[in-house]
Amino acid sequence: MESAADVHSPAAGKRARSRGLALAVLAGLALGACGDASPGGGSPSGSAGPATAKLTLAGDSGVSGTAKVIAVRCFEPSFDGEAIAVAAQAPGGQLFLAVSLRPGTISVRLSAGQGASFVERDFKGSGVTGFDAAHGAGISSQLSDSTPAGTRSTSVGALTSISGSVDCAGQQPGTSALTVTGDTAAGHIGGPLTSARVECDTSAQGNRAFVQGLTQAGSTSVELIITIGSDALSVFQIVKDSSATSSYTGKATGIGTPTTNGGRASGDVVEAASGSASAHKLHISGDVTCGSTVAL
Repeated sequence: MESAADVHSPAAGKRARSRGLALAVLAGLALGACGDASPGGGSPSGSAGPATAKLTLAGDSGVSGTAKVIAVRCFEPSFDGEAIAVAAQAPGGQLFLAVSLRPGTISVRLSAGQGASFVERDFKGSGVTGFDAAHGAGISSQLSDSTPAGTRSTSVGALTSISGSVDCAGQQPGTSALTVTGDTAAGHIGGPLTSARVECDTSAQGNRAFVQGLTQAGSTSVELIITIGSDALSVFQIVKDSSATSSYTGKATGIGTPTTNGGRASGDVVEAASGSASAHKLHISGDVTCGSTVAL
């Protein structure tokens, strides 16, 4: 399935790229429900919810109409404060739609394809009312094109407006007591995650916990997406105001222990650096508890 992303202002192209990667990873997990491997794609991981959203798009003929919502994430961590993220299929079913809401701000991305065939088009607006990351928001916004210069947007139609609403329906973000220590290219990390949210997959393919949160690498803010699998850990790091990202993996007995309602991490992950002797290493330890199901 297609990637997903949100975008912020066109003046923050690099920042939009890195933030988009975070939602690409998480939306990809939701889309994995097609293969029974998404957070919430198996047994519910929380009693509240599910959160719901209604989105109606106006614009070119290929993108106008009602979107099919796939997942709603309230309490979404971001460098600009908590947000609400909605992943959906655009009208017509050919494009992926990612929407990010914050007070008075909406960011929309249409995308399709993968790798060399990936295309996207980004839009922004200000028609968000009653925003509360824990409860929802109303949407009635004109949209303007904010696609970063040089982005491949061929074949992606233009949007002119979006309307709808999000109801978080008591969705819970889960809890994280993870601590991360070690060095990265952005600086030293040494402490817990903040604004963390936890999603869990209890599908037949095995339990996993996905943890998304913020921390500091030296003086730089970074976002970490941590996956706890059976005897496995992985980390995807995004750097604020930068297109820089990095991935870390580790496999060892007991390094990751997912459960039906959370998980525990205790071990090291090593940066994927093509076997470089200078690859960075992070130590991750602590417990997490699942939040609510996000996939609809």
